[in-house]
Order: sequence, then structure tokens, then C-alpha cells
Amino acid sequence: MVKSHTFGLKDIYSEDDILLDPISRRTKIKNMQQAQPTMLAIPNAREYLIVKEDEILYCQSDGNYCYINFLDGRKLLISKKLKTMEEVLNGSIFLRVHNSFLVNMLHVKKVILQDGSRMILSNGDMITISRTRKKELLNYLKRI
Repeated sequence: MVKSHTFGLKDIYSEDDILLDPISRRTKIKNMQQAQPTMLAIPNAREYLIVKEDEILYCQSDGNYCYINFLDGRKLLISKKLKTMEEVLNGSIFLRVHNSFLVNMLHVKKVILQDGSRMILSNGDMITISRTRKKELLNYLKRI
């Protein structure tokens, strides 16, 4: 079930906002829109699956296809390359940690940097971190 939200005047303007200039009102609207989770329409055979970005744990490459792994345990195979998913998904929360894995960093519980780097996700899945992508991951971790 997908919930949509339409901004009405009551959502955007309070009595105090009447005195705001148009730029301030636009900024308030933009901030409210950014607070909403990003919805994606994922093509699958003859249908589109509508999901929130934060429901995706990680994407795994399989040649010209990609598996999308969800929080609820579902696994969906789509005919898109991992590179395409990397371009579509929010770059501030999704990070490519391996040639085969694009991970939602909001669901990472632990990063192990010794004896073959890997990360543990909130559902217990273990993802390998490649040597070439390790530096990018460390830079990401320093920013948070």
C-alpha cells in the first residue's frame, strides 16, 4: 500500500507564515518535500512495484540483472544493471561497496575492517567490501 501526501494550504502556511516573503515560503515547501521518503517505481515484467528507498537493504549485481533485497525479506530480480540502480538511488544513503553490491547505509549495523573487510546489515546479511571501495567507505564513515 502506497500512501501519498498532497500539500494543502494548511500544511504549508501557518498564521505566522502570512508575513513571510515568497522565498521563505518556497524554502519551507522545499524542506517539507525533502522530509518525505523518496518513492521509486521499479519495473518488473508487466508491472511497476512502488517502494520507498528506505525499504531497500541492498542491491546485488547479477550480470545485466540486479537483485533488490528488501527489509521484509523479499528479493526482486529486475532487468537493470547495478550501475543504473546506483544512478537512480539516493547517493547520500546508498554506497557502492563492491562491484556487486550497492548498500543502503542506514541499515548497516557493523563494519569489520580486518581479515577481509565486510559489513553486517540490520537483517544479519553479510556484505563483502572490496579493497578498491574500502577507501570510499572509510571516507563516508568519517562524514557521519
